[in-house]
Amino acid sequence: MSENADRVRGFYEGAATGPPDMDVFHDDVEFRMPEVLPHGGVIHGREALGSYFGEVVSRWDGFRAEQAA
Repeated sequence: MSENADRVRGFYEGAATGPPDMDVFHDDVEFRMPEVLPHGGVIHGREALGSYFGEVVSRWDGFRAEQAA
């Protein structure tokens, strides 16, 4: 596997078991979620993305992230 694939896999594994490792993202990451979702929109920056994931996890009981096969 490539280094990037390993990083993505590690992110999903972390998100499934607790706080994910936000260091896998560049400081200037741009993360897009469909606008129709309750938490949809564009998130800019690693710190903002970490806050986004923290908010989503705190609002949704049983939240989990899984990597597609």
